[in-house]
Amino acid sequence: ICWGRNDRYGQLEVPRWRFSQVSTSAGTAVIKAPWPLWPFDCALATDGHITCWGVRHEDIPGKFVQVSTGLANNENDSEAFYGCGLRSGGTVLCWGDQGNRSPAGRFTQISADRSFSGCGITVKRAVVCWPSGTVPPAVASGKYLQVSSDGFPSSCALKVGGSIVCWYPLRTSPVTTHAGPFTQVSGGTWLGGCGLKSNGTVLCWEGDDNVNVQSPPGTFTQISVGWGYNRLGACGLRADGSVLSWSAEGIQPPEPGKYVQIGSGCGVTPNGGVRCWDTLSGVSIPAPS
Repeated sequence: ICWGRNDRYGQLEVPRWRFSQVSTSAGTAVIKAPWPLWPFDCALATDGHITCWGVRHEDIPGKFVQVSTGLANNENDSEAFYGCGLRSGGTVLCWGDQGNRSPAGRFTQISADRSFSGCGITVKRAVVCWPSGTVPPAVASGKYLQVSSDGFPSSCALKVGGSIVCWYPLRTSPVTTHAGPFTQVSGGTWLGGCGLKSNGTVLCWEGDDNVNVQSPPGTFTQISVGWGYNRLGACGLRADGSVLSWSAEGIQPPEPGKYVQIGSGCGVTPNGGVRCWDTLSGVSIPAPS
């Protein structure tokens, strides 16, 4: 059984394996765009390989521990796609329409973005971005646990100690800091982002488009920020497995089902399956049977 659009915008093929992580390229269910978002989503199977579906079906063999997909959702990007996988040994393999653009070195976490590039945390806890490698000196001197890159070009990284540092080279003041303490960051600075605090609450900040994204009520165990038509939306995973979505337009009704890990628009279910909710209409897409 397959679900999704049956036209040139891409069929969302049913993944055939069990998964531990999903990464999505399109925005969340709360985002409405004047043209179709181009879905390119990938999931990490429990046997270590990566499978992708949407505008392009890809099976990436190997032993990976994380997958990250880049955005491809505007008029100019149309059917472009880009993804990266972190191997168990720390090396990174990337694939997409503009070559592999894989970084050298060993990493503990990676984040691909919409510019056919990305950032990662090295084994020495430094932030490295590719292909340009440009990181502000104030950022390069720190030690980090996690990075989130939205490719506009802007990124945010979680420092050892719990604060978040964000940078956007096109700004007059390119580096901003959020005190925390945080345990996760998702998003960037151009369209905004969110941080998951150590007490489970979420703090969101507005981007350069000056859209005030409200922080959601309650506590969460994971968050995922997504974009569509230059707008931010986010999803949060609660301790009971439920998912809440929010944006500048407000808090949305909880997504149906229970999940153990989420991307912005898809989630991994307790039995290892993947369930997605429609990025265009906000209508939940039934899980395959």
